[in-house]
Amino acid sequence: MRRRDVLGGVATAIAGIAGCASDDDAFEDPSTDETASTPPMTTFPRSTPGTVLRGRGEPISVERSVTDEPGYDDDIRHFEANGTVKVVAARSGDQPAWFETMSVGEWGAIQCAEAGLERARDVLAERLNSRRFGSGMGQPPDGSSASSPVITFTVETRLGPSDQRLTPAIPARRLAARAPRAVDATVRLDGDAVSRQVPVFAAHRTIGSG
Repeated sequence: MRRRDVLGGVATAIAGIAGCASDDDAFEDPSTDETASTPPMTTFPRSTPGTVLRGRGEPISVERSVTDEPGYDDDIRHFEANGTVKVVAARSGDQPAWFETMSVGEWGAIQCAEAGLERARDVLAERLNSRRFGSGMGQPPDGSSASSPVITFTVETRLGPSDQRLTPAIPARRLAARAPRAVDATVRLDGDAVSRQVPVFAAHRTIGSG
């Protein structure tokens, strides 16, 4: 994911599980098992929040090093003198069209969540022996004392015509049991380092046609 995509995603993140981007959503029916290929699904327009659980698995860690190359081909410019990062938030063709300036700490928090998401997604897939879940980073769920951004893994129940009901191949409670409780992430940018403990959640929601 390019850095401006991460910036935009956090800037527009929707609170709670609605802020999670599904990438591997899967559902079960009598003809499929947990290791089968994800069946094609119809997307319905209405989504209702469901259960949100804190990950309970063993915490994990990740480190990432970023070097600020000259220019904006890498989408950033690091100003060490005042501890800020200028990020390309949008482009027009190959040229930067809009910038966002933030502290190294703010930029690092986003990068910690991104690095943590990538690492946690791989770990959870290994623990489950399946990638049949969605994942994303964004605002913490309602009622949580966690600071944003956080990582959330999602499963969905989808309601179709004639009360057709497609349920998650992996229940949210199992997702939470295997998901790491948190990711201890460190991102280094030139001479600066930012470390964050990124909380991990598991969520279930229902998408219906009515």
